[in-house]
Amino acid sequence: MSKQTDLLNLTDAITVDSSNNVGIGTGSLDNKVNIQESALSGRSASNGNTSMTIEHATDTGIQFFSATQTQLRFGDAASTGAGSIIYNHSDDSMRLSTNGSERMRIDSSGRVTMPYQPFMFIGRSSNYTTANNAQLKFNITHNSRGLSWNTSTDSFTAPVTGVYTFSISTRLDTNSLKYMYHRILTNGSHFPSSNALILQKPNQVDSFQTINTSVQVLLTQNDSISVSINYDGGGSHSVDSQSWMSVALLG
Repeated sequence: MSKQTDLLNLTDAITVDSSNNVGIGTGSLDNKVNIQESALSGRSASNGNTSMTIEHATDTGIQFFSATQTQLRFGDAASTGAGSIIYNHSDDSMRLSTNGSERMRIDSSGRVTMPYQPFMFIGRSSNYTTANNAQLKFNITHNSRGLSWNTSTDSFTAPVTGVYTFSISTRLDTNSLKYMYHRILTNGSHFPSSNALILQKPNQVDSFQTINTSVQVLLTQNDSISVSINYDGGGSHSVDSQSWMSVALLG
């Protein structure tokens, strides 16, 4: 052991400087704890928001051994685990939590479940009459989580910014209509601006016809979303009770 000015060096293996920063395998300290197996040439300084740096010229990592669980817990003044990453050895699952609750799980087969991911499946209890370019009206929620259809405004509000997938099926008494299509309305404006959502265009139809639309749309938090049914000509037509829509947040 040799004593140096403002520096304690234990056979060049452990270094403690005057600020009580500790180095293992290095005397070049830029964090509270530096562990170095070999120097990475040209590396930048450690991030100022961190307290530990682990360094190797090629590969580095942290090894955990346990019989039941391995946990990384992210606490604050109010909680020891506001967030966490937990590997459970009993079923070989990885679990991610935020705000104290599990939000995502990867099972031993690689299947991912997200128990709070927003979705809804809505429909009709009976037929109703619509007009061209009118918003679709749904009055039954079959299943939902984190999304809510407003029957007063015939719309829903996006709870978070992200890509949403829409599947829409409308069964319409087309009578003498030549075509029909869906449009997504974002805050009252059609999206997209063209007729890109035409899925079915019969030359001549009568009785009920079904149009199915599937599309992904990037929405912003608090966007108001509705869907219109559009067809050639005017007049009123009946929407069948078998019509439905499902919406889910992809990410």
